[in-house]
Amino acid sequence: MNSLLETVDLLFAAEGLPGDSTGSLAEIAEWLKTLHPRCLVLANGAGSLLATFGSNGALAPDALRRAVKRLAARLAEENPAFVDGVPGSADEQVFGVRLDLCGLLAVVLSDVEDPIALKRLAPVLRSCGLLALKRVKDSEEIGRLKAAVRQLIAEQDTLKAAHAKAIAEAVAEQEQRVREEQQREAMQKVCQATEAANRAKSEFWRT
Repeated sequence: MNSLLETVDLLFAAEGLPGDSTGSLAEIAEWLKTLHPRCLVLANGAGSLLATFGSNGALAPDALRRAVKRLAARLAEENPAFVDGVPGSADEQVFGVRLDLCGLLAVVLSDVEDPIALKRLAPVLRSCGLLALKRVKDSEEIGRLKAAVRQLIAEQDTLKAAHAKAIAEAVAEQEQRVREEQQREAMQKVCQATEAANRAKSEFWRT
């Protein structure tokens, strides 16, 4: 089952849905494997998807988003809660628990035989969901920090390049000044030698 869930999870990512980058939902799916969950979803308090794992079955990505938003609204009234996965579908439901005010964990299931027994799992699902939510947020923060580090490195490289260019320009300018000074000194020596030769020539003709 895990291989199927992982395969379809890749398809989810291709559809533009967030994948299970931390592996948290995969672990919860393994724990729930006797229920044969079609999909697990971690969402924020407004119902926007943060991570998804597994097969969506009859749920298209847009339908999944709509179902999770309906679940978020239902969880504001009761916790845990059920909503239909697809409008008019009786064999597929989305079961979920609210994770304080910061999010929710949803499980798409088919043929829910014992809703009461499933609701008894809510405390454990809530604990697992809170851990998954923390891991996702930590992963996002690490991603932001890595991006900031890459930006700093790029800026440092730019500063190094600018500094090296400034040094090269200063060295070139100094070399140019030295060459110009050497040329002036050489010209002065030529002039002095010419004047000396002219004086010697004049003295020769006077004598």
